[in-house]
Amino acid sequence: MFPVDVGKEIEMVRWRLKACPRCGSDMYIEKDFEDIYQKCLMCSYRVDLQRVPVKKVPVTAGMFDEEYDDEDMDEE
Repeated sequence: MFPVDVGKEIEMVRWRLKACPRCGSDMYIEKDFEDIYQKCLMCSYRVDLQRVPVKKVPVTAGMFDEEYDDEDMDEE
């Protein structure tokens, strides 16, 4: 993987080895301002990828379920 400078962030290029359906060469995943796509290194075949929405839920540190207390764990 090679670093790619994107503004202030540095992102790594992800490779898919021998994944090109046209020539069988290596493909890499690239991101533009609007699109994410796979592109072949040898023949420039391009496959557009879809963005997957991610729902992030904050987790409080040290929070646990009261049903699983240390005393209950010893009985099992």
